[in-house]
Amino acid sequence: MERIANFVYDRAKLIIIIVVIINIAALASFYRFNLNTDFLGFFTQGNPRAEEYHQLNQKYQTGEAISVLIEHEDSLLTRENLGAVLQLQQEITAIDGVSLAQSFIPPQIVIGDSVVTIDGDFIESNYELLGSFIQNSYFLTDQFLTPQGESGLIIASLEVDAEAREVISSLEEITRNEGRLTLSLAGNEVIKDTLWDYLIRVLFILPPSAILLVLLVFYAFLRKLRFALLALMPAGLAALWTFGTIFWSGQELNVATVISPIFIIVMGAADGIHYLSHFKDNLNKYSDRRQLTVATLKMVGMPIFLTTITTMAGFASLVWTDVIPMRHMGIFVTMGIGSVLLLAVGIAVQGLPRLTLANWAIVLWLAVVNSAVAYTLWNRTLRTLSAMESSMINNTMLFQIAVLAWLFLGEQLTLTEAAGVVLAVVGTLVVQVRRQTKPDDKH
Repeated sequence: MERIANFVYDRAKLIIIIVVIINIAALASFYRFNLNTDFLGFFTQGNPRAEEYHQLNQKYQTGEAISVLIEHEDSLLTRENLGAVLQLQQEITAIDGVSLAQSFIPPQIVIGDSVVTIDGDFIESNYELLGSFIQNSYFLTDQFLTPQGESGLIIASLEVDAEAREVISSLEEITRNEGRLTLSLAGNEVIKDTLWDYLIRVLFILPPSAILLVLLVFYAFLRKLRFALLALMPAGLAALWTFGTIFWSGQELNVATVISPIFIIVMGAADGIHYLSHFKDNLNKYSDRRQLTVATLKMVGMPIFLTTITTMAGFASLVWTDVIPMRHMGIFVTMGIGSVLLLAVGIAVQGLPRLTLANWAIVLWLAVVNSAVAYTLWNRTLRTLSAMESSMINNTMLFQIAVLAWLFLGEQLTLTEAAGVVLAVVGTLVVQVRRQTKPDDKH
C-alpha cells in the first residue's frame, strides 16, 4: 500500500488531469444518449418466439400494431356509435405512419348484386342493416367486437419506418378529444412509450436521490461536509464514467442498465466511507499527510480491494447470461465498480484537486481538441477509408510528434530520425496517390 500511495503522490498532477479529461469525455458522451425500450431484448438470445416475430415482420414488411380499445355504456352498433367509430377509424388512418386501421366495421358489404362502400351517409340510413351484417356475417367480428357489443377494437398497423412515439402522441390527442366514446391504447409500442417515460423518471430521479441520501448519511456520520463529499466522490464519478462507457460504446440505456449507476453509487460509496472513517480517526496521530495516508491504506486498503474484486466478480458473472440487457448491466457495473477503486485510491491520497486557470485551460484543450474533435474526425475517416489507409494515416502521428517537438520544444532530430520521418511521409503519400488512381480498389 505504501508503494501505491507514493506512486499517486509522485504523479498527482498527471492523474488529476487524466481524471478531469475522462470526466469531460463522459459528459460529452451524453449527446449520444438514447433509451432502448424494446422489451423483446429480455428474451434469451435465439428465443424461437422472438425469432419468429422478427421473421414475420421482415417477411411481410409490417410494423408494430397499436390497439385502440373502444367502450360505451350502450351497444356500439347503434346509429350514433357506428358513426362515431367510423369517424374515429378515419382519423386514425389519416395519421402519418399508420398504414391501415381496421375495426368491426367492414370497408364494404354486398347488397344484392352490388358492393357498397361503408361511409357516414350509409350508416345514417342503413345502420340496422349494417349492424345485422356485423353480428351475423362479418368474419372479423369475433376479433374486434365483444358479444355484448359494448366494447370493440380498432387495430392501427404502423408503417415499417414509422415513428411510433409520434403516432402514439397523435392517438393520445384523439383520445383526449373524443367526447362520446371511452378510448384506451394498448400494444407493444404503447408499452415501449410507457417504458420510455418510466426510464426517464428513473434516470433523473433515482441517481440524484441516491447521491443526496448517501451524502446526508455520510455527513451525519463524519460531521464534516468535506469528508462526506470525498467519501462519495469516487462512486459519483464512477457512475458518470459508466454512462460515458455505455454511450461511447454505441449502446443504449435499457431497463437493466439504467439502474447501473445506483449499484455503483451505493456499493462504491461503502468503500469511501470505510476509508474516510479510518482517515478521520488517524488525523490526530500523524502530522505528515503522506504518513497519514499510508497508515490508513495499510488498515483498510486490502479489505477495500477484496470487497471490490468480489463485487466485480459477482456482477461479471452476468456476462454469461443469454439475456442481453442483463449481460450489458453486468459488464458496465463491473467496470464502474472497478473505477470506484481507482478513483478512491487517487482521492484518498491526493484529496480534492486545486487547479489554476492555466491548468483548466490545458485540460479543456486536451479534452476538446486533442480528444473529442480528434476522435470524431478519426471515426469519420473509418467510414470512408480502408483499413490499410487508416493504419497508414494513424502512423503519421509519430512524425507529427517529432516535428511539433522540434518546433515548440526545441528538440533536435538526428540524421537517422529525420530519415525515418521522411520515409514515413513518403509511405503515406504513396498510399494516398494509389487511392486516387484506384478509387474503387478497397481492401
